[in-house]
Amino acid sequence: MSAKTDTTMSVEKAMSRVLSAESDALAQIAACQSRADETLKSTRKRIRAMVRRTQQRIVRLHAACERRTRELVSRMEQEAATGDDYPAPDNGQDILLEAVRAVAAELTTPGSSDAH
Repeated sequence: MSAKTDTTMSVEKAMSRVLSAESDALAQIAACQSRADETLKSTRKRIRAMVRRTQQRIVRLHAACERRTRELVSRMEQEAATGDDYPAPDNGQDILLEAVRAVAAELTTPGSSDAH
């Protein structure tokens, strides 16, 4: 063989190796992309399941809160109907007037920290 033939063969071998390496790299990239797509698909599926469970829990929580609120309101209405635990409406106004008088006296008493 001549030197020119040897050089040509070496160049062909080198180009063949480069093309082979490029082909292998493209195959590995495709495999990685496929695995990434599968991982993404699986993750999205898990997230949808988590969102669904969370929404179900929220619905149950709201239902429980509404049920408990209705129970408490019902009990308060029953207690109010008996009248034992609640003062008459005018008693509340008397208490308010007494509080206003106490505050007014505090504000107008000489020597009080708020009297000026």
